[in-house]
Amino acid sequence: MLLSPIVWLLITYFAGGEYELDTYHTEGRFILRLYLDQQIEDEKFWKQLSDECGTDSCRHPGCNHLSLKRSSLCKAHHFEMVIGHPYGGAKT
Repeated sequence: MLLSPIVWLLITYFAGGEYELDTYHTEGRFILRLYLDQQIEDEKFWKQLSDECGTDSCRHPGCNHLSLKRSSLCKAHHFEMVIGHPYGGAKT
């Protein structure tokens, strides 16, 4: 999984050994862990979705991708509909 620069910065800052373990840093690590857990779950769900191989186009306005086999939406829009936010990982 390719990490964005902001995530890399957060990991470097909160997981670095040069900072004292106080409440602020503990909360920061907790928030970072939640964020990374969400990224992992998002990636698992993305990989479970089938390829865009339907005969129809995605019904999302302005989208020209094919729909999923059992959906009226493409992979990205189906993910967003179910999960509630766009997929941020590598779209392989």
